Amino acid sequence: MRPKSTNSLVNPAAKYYLPVTLQNKIKAKVSENPNYFIQQILTGANCYTRLPFLPGLKMAQADTNKSGCPEELKSKEEEEKSHGSETNTLSAPKSANKIHSTAKEVQEKVLEASEVDISSTRIEPATFHITLMVMHLEDEAAVKRAEETLEKIGPILASKFGDTDVTVEFKGLSVFGGGRVVFTPPQPSAGLDSLKSIAEEAAMVMKENGIHSTDRENKVFHPHLTLFKFKDDKHLFKQGIRKIKESLYAPFKEEHFGFQKISSIQLCQMGEKREDGYYAVNKEITWGRKELS
Repeated sequence: MRPKSTNSLVNPAAKYYLPVTLQNKIKAKVSENPNYFIQQILTGANCYTRLPFLPGLKMAQADTNKSGCPEELKSKEEEEKSHGSETNTLSAPKSANKIHSTAKEVQEKVLEASEVDISSTRIEPATFHITLMVMHLEDEAAVKRAEETLEKIGPILASKFGDTDVTVEFKGLSVFGGGRVVFTPPQPSAGLDSLKSIAEEAAMVMKENGIHSTDRENKVFHPHLTLFKFKDDKHLFKQGIRKIKESLYAPFKEEHFGFQKISSIQLCQMGEKREDGYYAVNKEITWGRKELS
């Protein structure tokens, strides 16, 4: 039997269809960091190893993973196992007390109003953070390099923001994926502009030192604090529930969560947690004064 042509593999009528926008993203990632991409293919790391336009690679249906869950909802635990490395983030650490208390109150009201138990989608306030960059560090040497790079970032940010309050206000609720992720966004302000500048500076210095973002390449930075997120919630998927109903979070679309002072960045290890419930911190740099409480 003659093999299918590559054209048929990207044909919208074919069984496996890869959108042009995703093709462009992958091409950009390959050109940006080819060695990392090749490593992912050799280790069977992520969904790229199953894309139909890559010849000779094992394919799976695009809409589900082995657990029967949508591919884009693969949990962090699954992703870490497939990468064979730890998932680390550069994060602005835990939120102010008022944000914690308000978020907890909103979460409880949403859970109470739901006819189905969706408590598995709740994000513990103890883990609240603003993700600036996600990376996969394959070994201790890579972790060490990330720690040393973070030390280089410290003086840069201190010179820019050491005497300036970088404060962001969180208000209302919004969603990603039609309700698969429910979060509170920061409001437009000079503080938000500074936060974006911090994230860009950090990602740039990391990249210059050979540490590439796995979530920021060619993407707009959308800082947020997540309250609910569908991950590997198999019991909900089996019931056909894959998002939070809008009626549950709609009453809180104008809720004021509070202000957060940004004065440090942490390199966090997402697969490990401390006794207080927050993620294990490999390294932290600070500048300015402490956050609002």
